[in-house]
Amino acid sequence: MHNTKLLGLTIAFSAAATLAFAAGKPTPADKTYVGCVEKSGDRSYDLTHILGAQAAGTASEIHLESPRVDLSKYVGQKVSIRGIDAAASGSKTALTVSMITKLAKSCS
Repeated sequence: MHNTKLLGLTIAFSAAATLAFAAGKPTPADKTYVGCVEKSGDRSYDLTHILGAQAAGTASEIHLESPRVDLSKYVGQKVSIRGIDAAASGSKTALTVSMITKLAKSCS
């Protein structure tokens, strides 16, 4: 009986987290950063000039991945970006982007 309740709660939590991600709402695993999007290769992008990175112990660059967001539209712009940790890309921290907001047309 106890295992059935626990299984039900686990399924309910998983469904709620999936719906929140699909709706663009933050989940407990989401992280938000402010920085600049730069092209780092063919169809590859990084977040650089991350605000507060040194104070927070965050990497100076984060590799960005996103099947949902067209990151090319934001190259050279200052953005607020939200997502969840992804598998590291080489020596860089990686983030799967769920939402991006332009803050300024340029990074300067």
